[in-house]
Amino acid sequence: MCMQNAEFSLLVTVDGVIPWHRARLRVTEDGRLAWGDDPRRAGRALADLRAIRLWCEKPKLTWPVGRAELRFADGLRLRVSGGAFTGSPDAVSARTYLNFLRHLHAALGATEPSHVSFRRGFPGGSPLRGWMVGIFLACLDIGLVAWLLINMRADAQAFVTPAIILFGAAGLLGAAGAGQVFAGRQYDPDRIPPDLTPLQHSDRVAEKI
Repeated sequence: MCMQNAEFSLLVTVDGVIPWHRARLRVTEDGRLAWGDDPRRAGRALADLRAIRLWCEKPKLTWPVGRAELRFADGLRLRVSGGAFTGSPDAVSARTYLNFLRHLHAALGATEPSHVSFRRGFPGGSPLRGWMVGIFLACLDIGLVAWLLINMRADAQAFVTPAIILFGAAGLLGAAGAGQVFAGRQYDPDRIPPDLTPLQHSDRVAEKI
């Protein structure tokens, strides 16, 4: 399957050293991703792509900003933003960002990307960190429940204990959820998660109305 050349104007940063700037991201039909005037220097082969991580920033907003981090075999990390320079949501950039992700994943699908890891969650996350966060929060929750039970008056335990148990269970679920966020779960490249592409999520909500 041959992919056609496609170009997307989006904000990018390279290795966190070069400040965010607008670049012409190009997915070429010869299997390369370029983001500068010189596709050999400011570009990499899709065959050298090792991981894609998707996440959203400012999740409390109705319309958060999508981000992507692409890691290549030589260690280079390219971050792509679906928002404006200010970090705020932008309708045009969000649509371009979504189209870029769709085209990139389609291009990778044409080459059967067994060498690429598709992950979701904030960058820097890892399974070990996820377990550590989850265990810490779980211990904190269990300790608080134990302290309440020990220091509670005997005549109040019969009434309050069920609520404390429910509180403890909710806390453990929250700890497990936090661990998943930090660990960074995998996603199916054939179905980009709507919650990680704000505009796609908005389109689905609109279809249900």
